[in-house]
Amino acid sequence: MSMGKDIKIKNKSMIYAEGLVWQKAGSGKIYLGSKDTGKYLLTKPFWRHIVDILEKPQRIEAIARKMAQRAKRSIPEERAIHKVKIMILLMTKHGLIKKIDHISFGRDENRLLPRGTKPLWLKFFFHKLLLTIYVFLACLGLMMIIFSRYGLPKYADFFWHERLSISLLTFFIFSWIFGIMHELVHYWTAASQGIRAKIRLSYRLNFLVFETYNPDIFSVPKFWRLVIYLSGMVFDLILVFIFYLIIFLFPNQNLEIIHQFILIQWLTFLWQFLFFTRTDFYFVIKELVGVENLYTYAIKKIYSLITRQPFDHYLTRREIFFVNIYTFFFFSGTMFAIVRYSLYHLPITLKLATSGIGSLYLGYIESNSTEFLDGLIIISIQILAVTLLIYEVLKKYLPRLTLCPRRDLNPQP
Repeated sequence: MSMGKDIKIKNKSMIYAEGLVWQKAGSGKIYLGSKDTGKYLLTKPFWRHIVDILEKPQRIEAIARKMAQRAKRSIPEERAIHKVKIMILLMTKHGLIKKIDHISFGRDENRLLPRGTKPLWLKFFFHKLLLTIYVFLACLGLMMIIFSRYGLPKYADFFWHERLSISLLTFFIFSWIFGIMHELVHYWTAASQGIRAKIRLSYRLNFLVFETYNPDIFSVPKFWRLVIYLSGMVFDLILVFIFYLIIFLFPNQNLEIIHQFILIQWLTFLWQFLFFTRTDFYFVIKELVGVENLYTYAIKKIYSLITRQPFDHYLTRREIFFVNIYTFFFFSGTMFAIVRYSLYHLPITLKLATSGIGSLYLGYIESNSTEFLDGLIIISIQILAVTLLIYEVLKKYLPRLTLCPRRDLNPQP
């Protein structure tokens, strides 16, 4: 059903809303949404009154009368019905209205995930006092990685074992383990606030990543939105703190593999500063500056600079300022990615590729099964990673490849 053309709203039309909530968004804006559908829209603060009004089914004229009483400055009585009709149409388009008179709007299709709950054990672990301790430990982890006597992690830390296949195998396995743990922290943080979440595999650039989807994150206060977005980064740095603590407590032990673990977490941390993609840190910045769709506006700004066309927008001067700043971050993030790739991924990939092919060749020529197996493992893992990446890319364009249809649920890598 096409929303705009088929809906006929009269003054006496009965409106049945989903369970509505609202939270403060950016400057002079609020999120108005439904936890039942995971949908929301960005609107002006005076529309928060409609949440209470539509707790029960109401007729348009009753909604208009109550809105005019509660928001006198913003909704003059003589224009109240007109404004309310437009708002109801907008809410219907965004999945916040389940029924107008006898017409329903796909209510069952909107419910992909069950409503979130707040387990007591999770609420304990995310008490604000404990959050402070977590941040303190994360800061210690960051200081250790920067000021360690070993220096910043190097690409050579990858090759902790004399057999390259063993080094690659541990890096591959523990990258997945730490990645899943990172997303579980996002998941549990969201669950502690009754937010629904779903973890799934995706990709960024030429890297496989895990993502946590929080369709109703708009329904919690700004503080908890920031906590949810930051939780994964904090966890990564706490792991770094633990790894360095192990090294300091057991200085005489052979712990080269721990340095590889630190390298994994360091690369994950640096990933957050690739501002040309939507990382956890992007969502933190978006919340702090209060500009919804900051990334999209930055893309449009870059396009306008390249094509020398005007930057069409409906933004305030303050919002334009932050879009310009993030556009600069976008370019700097690109340069940062090149440096990161050159210092770490490129030398590691080249050494693995040449060594893998060389081991296969030597193992075959010299009938050395150990050497041949070493090369086979290296090449097989790289082929597996590339195959998974290609599969994830194709799923985006060929939905038949996936068993579960994708929905846009605010990803958070």
